[in-house]
Amino acid sequence: MFEKLYGYVEQGGIVMIPILISSLISLTFFIERLIYLRKKNIIPSNLMDDIIKLVKEKKISEALTLVTHNKNHVVSRLTKVVLENWNKPKNSLKEIVEEKGKKEIALLEKYIGVIGIVATIAPLMGLLGTVSGMMSIFSQYVYSNQDPTFMSAGISEALITTIAGLIVAIPAVIMNKYLLSKVDDLKLDLEHYFFELTELKDEI
Repeated sequence: MFEKLYGYVEQGGIVMIPILISSLISLTFFIERLIYLRKKNIIPSNLMDDIIKLVKEKKISEALTLVTHNKNHVVSRLTKVVLENWNKPKNSLKEIVEEKGKKEIALLEKYIGVIGIVATIAPLMGLLGTVSGMMSIFSQYVYSNQDPTFMSAGISEALITTIAGLIVAIPAVIMNKYLLSKVDDLKLDLEHYFFELTELKDEI
């Protein structure tokens, strides 16, 4: 199997190297984001419930201590900013969350753009390899008077890079869209939580 794969890479030429590298990059970032974007890492429900309970009981300092001890979670970092400014009007709290939230969302989306870039350039690199290969084939045919059957074999080899580019690009598109949908779901959960939290400002 590995010998056959190596044969394809060898036939595809030098363009196959960046195509393979880009596939490894997209897969690596996908796995990293998949692990990082687990809900329990971003907005653990038990932590949010505890914070809401403490705030309802007017135990702001205890809630602040809780989020400080759980600073690795996005929701904790955002909640800490809110609690530190709890004496401000509700509208001000919402503005603070929105401003700080933009930076946290950017961290959630980190590396996803790279996967999107791979999805875009992989087929282009494949096409480049095919065009380069075809030019080489026609050049050899013209100057060496090869039999036309030589060209058909060479063309199939040149098309390997296009196939390789698509094989890398299609999963990259799926991975990119999937991760973005996960981020969107997390954003909705965060928005719902902070709406509930800031609304408590009028109740206590």
